Order: sequence, then structure tokens, then C-alpha cells
Amino acid sequence: MSQLMPFATPDKCSLAWQVILVLIFGMSAHAAKNALAPAEPMLRKLGLSPIAYACVSAVPQLGCIVFPTVWGSAYRSYEKTVLAIVPGGMLLGQVLILSSSVLFEHEGTGKGLQELGLCFGLIIFSIFHGGAHVVQCTVLTRILPCGLTTGFVGIIAATHCIAAACNFTTPWAWSQDGLVGVQLLLIIPAVLSLLAGLALAWMSDDFVVPHDGVQSLPTGLSDGLLNALPVLEPSSILHGTGAKMNMLCLPADMKFVYRLSLWKALEVGSLHSLRTVKNGLVVSLGESVTDAGMLLGTYQSIGLLVLPLAGVLFDNLGRRRAILCLSWSLVLASSILSLGQSVPALLWKASLLVVSLAEVLLPVIPLALVPKYCEPSVGTSYGLLESSFSLAQVVLTLATGFMRDAGGFHAAMLLFTV
Repeated sequence: MSQLMPFATPDKCSLAWQVILVLIFGMSAHAAKNALAPAEPMLRKLGLSPIAYACVSAVPQLGCIVFPTVWGSAYRSYEKTVLAIVPGGMLLGQVLILSSSVLFEHEGTGKGLQELGLCFGLIIFSIFHGGAHVVQCTVLTRILPCGLTTGFVGIIAATHCIAAACNFTTPWAWSQDGLVGVQLLLIIPAVLSLLAGLALAWMSDDFVVPHDGVQSLPTGLSDGLLNALPVLEPSSILHGTGAKMNMLCLPADMKFVYRLSLWKALEVGSLHSLRTVKNGLVVSLGESVTDAGMLLGTYQSIGLLVLPLAGVLFDNLGRRRAILCLSWSLVLASSILSLGQSVPALLWKASLLVVSLAEVLLPVIPLALVPKYCEPSVGTSYGLLESSFSLAQVVLTLATGFMRDAGGFHAAMLLFTV
């Protein structure tokens, strides 16, 4: 018969420090992903076509299609190693990309060496970038004995803080030293992520939640911002008949994760694809590059102020209603943005604010549901979630490039409306 086993009471200072390190751990991946969009208008002036820009945007995500499940599975057996090498690999990739960017500015350097460095840098970064978000979410489930939704709200908040910072700083870095300036800026979060990963690897033996601990909710209890979760040890019956399934979800749970992955792929994937061209869209509506970055950075800051209310909103309104309201609001906002300069500035700015709020609120739902519905293999489930999401993002990003090339931002926004 299974027993309820409480977690050891964590030291509050140690717990807070570990959570902060988890947030810093994902800084490199999020900064690299969000720094490209503010640079898009400048890249377009240099002659980069919409299709070429879409390919550049999609390349870092290619590793996120295959490798998240691999990293999520490896984390359980090689926790310390994975915590150290994931940010270390991303830093190595960033250094190679930076070196290639510097060589591109020196005409006497061999073109083959430049392209080889850039190619290897992108490949290495993409491989390790594929594990960053999965490991970040999985290690959070090892650190927090309760209030997981609050923890995921923190991850989403940190992500959007980084996105806002990129909008504020990327145009400045480009004005200082072009592409090299932007790459130099990205080295800072890469180093911080590596230091955080090393610190977490050193602390991993003291994490409160054991690998075999299962976090679940009593029937009927909401898993909002204040979810206190007990651990349920596997029944002895399962040890004999289900040992081989220990790393996999139960069939019903797996079906749920597949459905959740499909929803995140279509909804959140389209939002992230739209994020790659939002700065260019705002510039096409008459704003300068700097003003576009300031506007979108401000909207992301507003979204961060709303984010702490996410748990309360989803608990009181209900997840289904919240998802439906946000989804239909996105359809309306995309339709308005597809009209371009023919609509008043106040209307398209309000539509962009709706998109920014949805970017902040929607990702919380799938992250918070995985530990509850796929208990035995949280890391693998996060990997599946991230892989399907990344596949959809790559496809939609490339489709956006082709639509922009064929019919400008009007055609691209119609794609997101559909």
C-alpha cells in the first residue's frame, strides 16, 4: 500500500537562492532567442530578405526539435553533468559565432574560415539550446516542494524580462558596433548561465525533492499559485509489472501530454514565431527602430505586471475559458494588425498589447500541468512538449518568411489569424 511521504522542510534562504539560479540558468537561451527580432529592421537594411531572415531565426530552434527529449531523459541519470554542459555548450557556440562575426569585418580573413566558424557555432549552440528550457523546468521540480505554478510563473516572468531587455538594448548595441556589438552583448548572459549551472550542479545533492518523488494534487484541489503537493511512492505491485514503464507516462497521461503538446505547438508556437517579426511589423507601421524596441519592451513590462495574477485568473475564470478568451482575442488582434496602416495607431497598438499579454499568460498553463498529469517522467514529458513546440515554431517561422516575401506583413499576419 502506498504512503504519503512529506518532503523535508527546506531552508528558505537556500531555496530562494536555488530558484534565482534556475532563473539565471535559462538566461542565455532566452537572450539569444529574443535578441534577433529587434535587429531584424537593421538586417533588412543590409539586404537580408524575409526568407533568409526566417531561416536565420529558425536555425537555433532546430536542435529544440530533436534534443529536448534526449536532454530531459539524460537529466535524471546525469544531473550534475547536464546542469554544467548545457550552458557551457551554449557559451561555446556563442563564442564561435562572435569570432566569426569579428572575422567577417576583416576582409583579409579567409571566407571559408568565417563560414566554418559560423556553421559550427550555430550547430553547437542549437544542440545545447535544445536542452536549456527542459532542464530549467525539470530542475525546478526538484527544487520546489510546493507552489510549482508560482515557480513556472517566475520562469515566464524571467523570460519576458530578458525579452524586454533585448528590445531596449539590442538597437543600442547595434549602433555601437553592429552585429559584433550584439554578439558581445549576448556573451554576458551566456557566462551568467554557465555560472548558474555550475552552482546548481554543486548544490544538486541538497535539492529537496528526490528524483523518485512524485508531485501530485489531491482530487479536486486547484493547482494555482498556492499548490502544496505531497509525494506518493509507487505501489509495490507496480515494481514488478511496471518497472519498464518507470520512465514513461501511463497511456492516459501520454495521451494528455500529446494533446497538450499539440495545443502548445499551435498556440504558443505561433506567438513565438510572431515575436521574430514584431519589431519589423512595428517599423512598417511608421515607428523608428528605437521607438519600436521601446514600445514592445514597454508592452512586455506591462505583461510582467499582469503575470502574478495568472494563477488567480486561471483558477477563477477556469483554464478552458481563459484559453478560449485569449485565443479569440489573438484572432481579433491578428486580423487588425493584418490591415496595416489603414487602421488608427491606437487600434494597432492595442492589438499589439493583447498579443504581448497572451505571450506572457498562455505559456504558464502547459508548464504547470505536466507535473500533475505525467508524474513518472517529468523530464521526458517536458522534452516532448518542447520538441513539438519547437517544430511548430520552425515551420511557422519559415512560413512567415515566405508569406512576407510574397505579400509583406499583411500576408504574414493573415497566416497568424488562421
